[in-house]
Amino acid sequence: MEKRTAPGGQVVSVRLPVEVIERLDRLAETTQRSRGYYLREAIEELLPTMEARYWAHRVEERHQVERRAFGGLMAQLNEPPEAPEG
Repeated sequence: MEKRTAPGGQVVSVRLPVEVIERLDRLAETTQRSRGYYLREAIEELLPTMEARYWAHRVEERHQVERRAFGGLMAQLNEPPEAPEG
């Protein structure tokens, strides 16, 4: 992905549904702010929540893997020993 540097940061391009753009434009016009201002605000506000959700999901996946491995080990330990041949 090509990254272009802008004076205040990097430029990011994203496709949005027409309805979202229209709502964004109405808000920007009403408040005399730019689209970019509201997009930055929305991302900065929501990003910590999205990161926390992602990491919580990753931790839960890891715990499931560890529980399965632990369960397998415990099952092996609880198996009766094999009788010696002879």
